[in-house]
Parts: sequence; C-alpha cells; structure tokens
Amino acid sequence: LSKFGNLSWPQIMQESSKVITFIDVGGNERYVKTLIRGLCVNFPDYALIVVDAQKCAEKQCVIEKNVLDNFRIAFAFEVPVIIVLTKVDAVKDKEILDDIMYELRTQIWEIGSKVGNVIHNKKDIILMNRQMQSQIVCPIFPVSNITLEGIDLFMEFLNNLQYTN
Repeated sequence: LSKFGNLSWPQIMQESSKVITFIDVGGNERYVKTLIRGLCVNFPDYALIVVDAQKCAEKQCVIEKNVLDNFRIAFAFEVPVIIVLTKVDAVKDKEILDDIMYELRTQIWEIGSKVGNVIHNKKDIILMNRQMQSQIVCPIFPVSNITLEGIDLFMEFLNNLQYTN
C-alpha cells in the first residue's frame, strides 16, 4: 500500500514533489505501431526500456531484436532513453552480467551513437542527470525486484529527472 493510501488524484498531486507518468506500450514486435503511436501522441520526456538480464544470459548475452528495435525507434524520435536491466539477481555469474552490460553499451553506441553508462552509485546519478539533456548518454540501471538491488538508485534518479518538453 502506498504512503498515500486512498487519496484522490488531486490530493496525490498536492502531496507529491513530483509525479511521473508511465505509459506502457508493448515492447513486442507485434506492437511496434502501438509504440510509435505512443511516442507520437504522448510526446514523452523519456523512454524507459526494460531489458531482462536472465533472458540475455540464456541467449549468451545477445540482446533481443525487439529491444534493439525499441532503441532504434526511441532514438529516431529523439527521445532520451533510460534502460532498466531487470532480474540481475537471476544471473549468478558476475562475468556474464558484465558481458550483458557491455553488449548493451555496444548496441546503444552502434544504434544511436549514445554512451551507455551503468549506474553504480549516487555520484553516477548526479553526473547522469546533468548529462541527460544532451541526449548523448543513456543510463543503464541494473536492478532486482527480489533483492531490491539498484532500486534505490533508480528511484533517486527518477526523482531528480528534469522535464524535457
């Protein structure tokens, strides 16, 4: 249960320092038109792309085609991209996890000429928030919903994001 309980939307707005709206558009190849429509209609400040570390590890660190397509589409619309690498707790071998992050950084560079930066600490968050407006960087947040690893850094990053539109 949230700290806001059963408040109305106006009450939540009044009590909040920032409200972030997430619009979930399918990342699957079947939903490319929906993704493009979502970007055209909603004019998002940022695109949040979720990558499953466990699936990447199972595929020898290959990033799925639909994820790469989502990078291409967001970069084509000049929407700054934030990557959340989920299920990092399921990848027991740190070397494989490092390989996945390396592959993400490589693909981000090859597709959009962006620098992928893995966020490890609060200093990284401060630097990344300063650089997000330039659209030359793309933060990567390794997180686990089981162990909560990285969730605090991701939440702090979102709290400090600036509006772009």
